[in-house]
Amino acid sequence: MGSTTRAHEADYEQLKREPQTLVEVAFLNLRAGGMSTFKATVKAAEAVTIVWAWSRVGRLGDQWPTVIEYSTFWKQVERTSYRELTLFREAFPLEVSPRRIAEAMNARADIALERAAAALSLPANLASA
Repeated sequence: MGSTTRAHEADYEQLKREPQTLVEVAFLNLRAGGMSTFKATVKAAEAVTIVWAWSRVGRLGDQWPTVIEYSTFWKQVERTSYRELTLFREAFPLEVSPRRIAEAMNARADIALERAAAALSLPANLASA
């Protein structure tokens, strides 16, 4: 059995269950687009990183950032930002932009921070002086 056949069988096994993470969704979409297993793994991680990067910039203003604002924030040329958006769309073909996923990511981060803040605001009498 060749390595290509094993790779396709591994992808088939992945498809037997629902993907649990953004990286899994991105990976399966990239593989479905014909990308090799190794490259799809790397690019899926990059795609999720791109969503995170947009989520960071999205928190800064009252409205969703433009490509120019995003590029300026990350100190990169606009062409790089457009390449990132192209990869994002390959990994998440049903999404128009990273906005929806990035905003959901921010909402989950806010909940986690609230829980962490509650855990850190324990009464002083728990500590011995």
